[in-house]
Amino acid sequence: MDHYLEIRLRPDPEFALPLLLGALYAKLHRVLAAQQRSDIGASFPGYALATKID
Repeated sequence: MDHYLEIRLRPDPEFALPLLLGALYAKLHRVLAAQQRSDIGASFPGYALATKID
């Protein structure tokens, strides 16, 4: 891995966090696909669509 970029989403009273994450990932996917990039990966550690059960 040559580069690392950390993006943190701030809470928004109008949009739930899963909705914001979905929109961010969709836009990122469209841009990478349009550029035909296959050498870039994305992960969202610490985020989940469901509540964890301990």
